[in-house]
Amino acid sequence: MTGTGLPIALIGILMALWLVGATVAIWIGLSMRSKSNKMLRQTTRLARMLETAPARRYFPPAFRGREGNHNYYGITPKMIIATDADMRAFGQKLAQELQRSDWVAINGPLGAGKTVLCAGILAGLGFEGEVTSPSYAIVHSYESPEVSIAVAHVDLYRLDNADELDELGLADERTDRITLVEWAERFGPAYVVPSHTIDIWPQADGTRILTLKMDKNDTRN
Repeated sequence: MTGTGLPIALIGILMALWLVGATVAIWIGLSMRSKSNKMLRQTTRLARMLETAPARRYFPPAFRGREGNHNYYGITPKMIIATDADMRAFGQKLAQELQRSDWVAINGPLGAGKTVLCAGILAGLGFEGEVTSPSYAIVHSYESPEVSIAVAHVDLYRLDNADELDELGLADERTDRITLVEWAERFGPAYVVPSHTIDIWPQADGTRILTLKMDKNDTRN
């Protein structure tokens, strides 16, 4: 009995240990699989967010995948622009929608980011240099080959009346270029009905609220 009882007991103990180990291994495996699946779902969701967020955050879906800017008219939902980098990114995306003779009216108070937006548009058109506000010069011109489409970057802050605009000949020369106009609200659409109107409202937390309106009745030469 002693000779056979001890091995049987030992075998029983070993089997019990094996069952406990197998149970623990299965539990660990299921737990790791659950965590892995959860991480995979989170990663997939994050990838989708990263894929769609820039277009949704900076550029409304209505503007994606269009050819030219005449397939959509109206005003976009309000967009939140968190940083200057975001404003520049929005400008770069908008540049892909602009064409010759477009007149882009950009409205907003001092520090709203109008020049940063213009810098983004110019970067989207291929300009690699520094962009400054033409506050004193009134107009900065950008020509090929530094940009894919000629651009007139205008600042109306220091002009007193529309007669001075006439002297600059901005409306007469818009046909073959894009015209970006900061402080466009100073003279309103009475001078030129813009193809694009961008309104920027700085917020207390440092972000900006931005809307983009496109007008099918814009004045074109």
